[in-house]
Amino acid sequence: SLFSLHRILSSKPPEMGDWVPISVNGVSLEAAVGSASSTPLCCISAQTYQKLALDASSIVKIPGINSLDRYGSAVPLLGVTDEKIDVRIGDCPGTFKLQLFVLDPCIFDFQITLGFLRKYGCTLAVGDYLEIKKANNYRVPFLPEIPKSDGVEYIITVCMRAADKEHFHAWNESR
Repeated sequence: SLFSLHRILSSKPPEMGDWVPISVNGVSLEAAVGSASSTPLCCISAQTYQKLALDASSIVKIPGINSLDRYGSAVPLLGVTDEKIDVRIGDCPGTFKLQLFVLDPCIFDFQITLGFLRKYGCTLAVGDYLEIKKANNYRVPFLPEIPKSDGVEYIITVCMRAADKEHFHAWNESR
């Protein structure tokens, strides 16, 4: 199972500073901060996308890209949101309008990826906070506990191959 895979790959428990509270279209969630995630967009699970009552027909398939990578195995990529979604991180006063990758299946609700961290000039103070430079250096404290599923702590990082990133950017710009 996915949780067994995490136990095998994790030689030590994940750090506490890997999750932040977020709000997507006004609904409170917990987001994994994936500084090792090489995807250019943040990711949302299909289950969370449905919970938010967002229209499944607004997910656009990306020609030639059907999955992202997770520790060498494929995570099915349903597509990308056609419209940008309102995301707030913690109590940061700014709202981020983000296009998202939609993954299914996926055990996290939402992942803030390296693409977001770079775009908004974020700094991670391990175990303490996420600082967003493009939001006046606003600091969002990390959650005091890592969310658990079935009693198992988890952090999942999804990645995108360099060739797929180039293909995605060219496709997205041409739409």
